[in-house]
Amino acid sequence: MVNATSKEVVPVENNGPADEPKVLCIVKDETTTDWKHSKHTVNLPASTLVKELYSYVAKEVKYVEDTFLLVWNKSLGEGNEEVVLNGEKNRTLQAVGLATNGKKNNFLIRDKDNLQPKKVKVSEPTSIYCTIVSSC
Repeated sequence: MVNATSKEVVPVENNGPADEPKVLCIVKDETTTDWKHSKHTVNLPASTLVKELYSYVAKEVKYVEDTFLLVWNKSLGEGNEEVVLNGEKNRTLQAVGLATNGKKNNFLIRDKDNLQPKKVKVSEPTSIYCTIVSSC
């Protein structure tokens, strides 16, 4: 609420996260043999930082962060431009120029420095885990 005068109270709309434009991200991992058939989809607020998208993708595909390139296939009417987002991590998805509100944004995971992405190692059970399940 905002006070209009000392006697009146005026309601003000709260433009919260629900009102924020969304960015539909479709990610394919070009470093695998079945990349044309495997995709990951996420719908994020436009204010999300690129580094948050990058972290999400890394977690989904089980890669160590910073061991792959995240490439946006930017649609330019009659063609596409490939934009590597690794150097844009501190910018928002909207600031980078991604389309919002249901329009598809296609991304590719690619090898970085001609090396395949590193897989996250499955960690060994911890001693606390072993105590809880009594199986170590």
